[in-house]
Amino acid sequence: MDEKKDKKNHSPELISRPEATTASQENDAAKIQKNVIGAITNLKIIAEYYKGVYDPSGFITNLKLALGITPNRASDYGVFMVGNPPSSVSIRISNHNAKAANYENHSLSDSNVSIVVKGRRRTTNTFEASERVKLIEFVYMEKSLKSVQNPFSQIAESIAAFLESGVYCDTTGVAKVNISPVIDRRP
Repeated sequence: MDEKKDKKNHSPELISRPEATTASQENDAAKIQKNVIGAITNLKIIAEYYKGVYDPSGFITNLKLALGITPNRASDYGVFMVGNPPSSVSIRISNHNAKAANYENHSLSDSNVSIVVKGRRRTTNTFEASERVKLIEFVYMEKSLKSVQNPFSQIAESIAAFLESGVYCDTTGVAKVNISPVIDRRP
């Protein structure tokens, strides 16, 4: 077996935990403005570290830390100003599908993106759309990622490119995409 495929991540936290954040609104669902340039730099560190890694251990935590999101729950959110002209975008990192209505309580933005990396035990698509929330979710299944070269590096690089451009592009080619609200594409 290829030596790189056996490489595992035994250091789950590559980026130090954020010490403080600044709320940009007064209610309980305060949006947190993250440092986009720092996040891009951190994501590039993550991408380099995960070259040749096919074990997802620690990857979700490292993505959250790279984005400046303190990993407290299974789903954590961060709000960023991305693109040109800049617009507010919420990024969710998790190991399970989103319920779009939850964005109303967390960080409803101009655009909402959910990045999900599922292990072997979480294979069912439990995504729930909401008519009130615009959300696109990219779901990466561990089994599908094994057929991709440097899958975790590609995910980190895709998030970094998204922070620069405002457009998320799945370069792995294996992400399942969920959209809210559901778009009826019947003729």
